[in-house]
Amino acid sequence: MINQKLLNDVARYLSGLPAVVVRLQPPAWDGAGGCAWKTVSGGAIIDIDPGTQDFLATFLHETAHLRYDFPTMTPTDCWKMDPGSLKISAQTKEKNRPMEAKADVQTDRWKQYAIENAWKYYSGDNFLEKELFALLACPVEEKSSTNQKEFETWTARQLKIRDDYRKRMSEYSKMGMKSTGMMSLKEYMELMGLKK
Repeated sequence: MINQKLLNDVARYLSGLPAVVVRLQPPAWDGAGGCAWKTVSGGAIIDIDPGTQDFLATFLHETAHLRYDFPTMTPTDCWKMDPGSLKISAQTKEKNRPMEAKADVQTDRWKQYAIENAWKYYSGDNFLEKELFALLACPVEEKSSTNQKEFETWTARQLKIRDDYRKRMSEYSKMGMKSTGMMSLKEYMELMGLKK
């Protein structure tokens, strides 16, 4: 079970917005695991498919959009539409690439922090909750701190880590294992090239 209040609190803290509503449902965009919305009234909503492959990464990616893109987002009522009812064009995908890349960089930073610190903040068995609790203590950088050179260096490293992780998760999935709790924190940190 996913703690929705905890998701709302983490999204609010990391995005820097006064309030964020996280809804556990597939978004209106067809094929998307998650989506961040700016409502016509100026509210912030994240829709996330609870069955998405990497829930934490998807959640953090959408939270990063709220952090960096919320002021320039177009207010919309599309969040009210049925899941999968909107199609995204190739032109829109191309136009959004810089925004998506920046959100990916921030996602990787937050996820790394969560993995390194999850064991400190919560002693339960739910690793996702451990990561979320850790994120409530994550130092939040100034929004302008992701400069181009830093972005390129981080992205190159993270793409390799992400590819390795996805390969491993795919192998586990083929063996019929669930994606949650398949490896120890130590194994995952070794895979991510992190030190305790």
